[in-house]
Amino acid sequence: MSQLPDRPNSDSSGSADQAPQQLLKEFLEKNPEVLRVLLEKPSFGKLLGVFWRGPLPPPEVLEGYDQVVPGAARGIFDQFEKQSEHRRRLEERLLTHLERRDHKALNIVLVIALASVLGSIWLIFTGKSVEGLLTFGSTLTSLLVSYIQGSQQSAKERREKREMLERLDRGEPLEKGSSRGEPGEKK
Repeated sequence: MSQLPDRPNSDSSGSADQAPQQLLKEFLEKNPEVLRVLLEKPSFGKLLGVFWRGPLPPPEVLEGYDQVVPGAARGIFDQFEKQSEHRRRLEERLLTHLERRDHKALNIVLVIALASVLGSIWLIFTGKSVEGLLTFGSTLTSLLVSYIQGSQQSAKERREKREMLERLDRGEPLEKGSSRGEPGEKK
């Protein structure tokens, strides 16, 4: 198979201009039938791929959209702003939900703990000291372990969600697989 011609480039270190060429070259080497089809059909004279990272296209692409459809770039920005605001509202609702959930869980644990402590005291006063002390000790130990683990997990979730909101406010893209975690995702 023939080599794809190198594009002239002033940067000899293999810049971003060469990356798409290299990807295309590797793809065609792995899939020679695609190259054969492209060469057999003269209507396919040039293959162009444009990639960018982030929520908005580069300025040159936006200018191109505006040339084809006047005001298209403004529309893209408006849509991006609406989507960003929508995501922020969802994240704020999620944070509120997490805080309410934690508060409800704390109230439930408090009721259970009080019932266990009162039961322990009742057992001690009715002459069952060993059972009462064991109930009290196991209740206290369970509460401490649960509280420590729950506090750490809740703090981590809230910190991750707040960091996500801060990234959204700065206009940074959110990527899959990053350390922020998805809602409901187990780590």
